[in-house]
Amino acid sequence: MTLTAKILQTLRSNSGAFCQGRKLTQGIGISRAVLWNHIEALRTHGYAIEATRAKGYRLVSSPDRPFPWELLLLMRSKLFRKNIIYRDEIESTNALAFQQAIKGTPEGTVVIADSQTGGKGRMGRSWHSPPGLNIYTSVILRPHWPPSKGAFLTITAGVAVAETLEALYGLHPQIKWPNDIMLGMKKAAGILTEMSSEQDRINFIVLGIGINVNALEKDFPQSLRGTATSVREILGRPVNRSEFVASLYDRLDECYNFLRKHSLIGIKERWESRSVLMGKLVQASGPGRVVTGLATALDDDGALIITTGNETRERIVAGDVKLC
Repeated sequence: MTLTAKILQTLRSNSGAFCQGRKLTQGIGISRAVLWNHIEALRTHGYAIEATRAKGYRLVSSPDRPFPWELLLLMRSKLFRKNIIYRDEIESTNALAFQQAIKGTPEGTVVIADSQTGGKGRMGRSWHSPPGLNIYTSVILRPHWPPSKGAFLTITAGVAVAETLEALYGLHPQIKWPNDIMLGMKKAAGILTEMSSEQDRINFIVLGIGINVNALEKDFPQSLRGTATSVREILGRPVNRSEFVASLYDRLDECYNFLRKHSLIGIKERWESRSVLMGKLVQASGPGRVVTGLATALDDDGALIITTGNETRERIVAGDVKLC
């Protein structure tokens, strides 16, 4: 745990009361000068900390930003706490994570931002990424798999996001193949997987996750207001982003470990139980073809199986799918 996290933990343990400087310095093992520098740094990040000579320090309020030290106080995951890179603003968390992965940054590295100027969606689309509202994060994974199994992680991330929403807020999200998380039949989250590989092995995968957390209808572009929603819109109240993303990393860690031990079988069951498409008449459009039929299963590589009217089973590995 970082010094900043330890200072915040101690201040919060006083439940809004003043904490003597001696308790802070001796309990953590730092000098008064180091403590003061960290207090001032926290203030520049938006923390309201009151200080008096006689009483010490009191934490008045904290900003709703997923700073690394906040995540370290909340998350249990060993994998995703190793290296957390935070930016107030960034072009794309996926782009920075990809650059870091090329340099050899270890598995489990996290990139998270308060806003993106060039957020990326699937098939070259953009992801609306205003500041102060939502979650934009990417993680670096290095599974020892052939490239054909790369789609496993998109499926796994969808399960992790859905189960986090269920566990924290009692919501009932559905997953729309391949990467959309739906609340009330509107899109609340998306997943973008980018891979570097050779013929027989994956070098690394960057798993990008964007979640509409506290955005209201007015915060979405006009073109998205009929199709996008947020956790806040469904709950009717704002939620803490640090709590959400820390829980998401914990769940993703569990799902990733489960996947490595059991392949896709168990994850498929968890995905299919939340699928908005299974057993429904759908239309899939991709490069050079359109397929209409019943969505019946995921295959062992994460492709969607559609059974057409003449009982032909079609594998859909890329493209858009909609309900008919």
